[in-house]
Amino acid sequence: MEQQKSIVVKVGIFCIVGIIILIWFSLKPTPEKIKSPYQLTAYFDDVKALEEAAPVSLMGVRIGKVTKIDFDKRTGKVRVDMLVSGEDKYKLPVDSKAAIYYKSILGQYYVHIQYGEAKEVLKPGDQIPT
Repeated sequence: MEQQKSIVVKVGIFCIVGIIILIWFSLKPTPEKIKSPYQLTAYFDDVKALEEAAPVSLMGVRIGKVTKIDFDKRTGKVRVDMLVSGEDKYKLPVDSKAAIYYKSILGQYYVHIQYGEAKEVLKPGDQIPT
């Protein structure tokens, strides 16, 4: 009887440790490799619950991340700085637009960029329309 209790306790501890490890891996952010990154800025009236390190996606493809969110007293809007990939295939036309979208039921938000049609592209430090 005492041996059976010992086995049950060991199995219980094993299960608890396994669940803790699963939770840790599911919440651990994956490192992001952005090739030839450059910074863009967008001004929003409301950023909802957007957080720093939130993804930036171009038509559903992750191309960067939010690096800083701050209120701009001069414009009365929220300034969002983003680091985006500088790869040729992700060069953003100047008429591209940024918006904040809801990602999941957990309340995660991200910056969605709609690809524009202009020939001229945004340069590092430029402001992207919202």
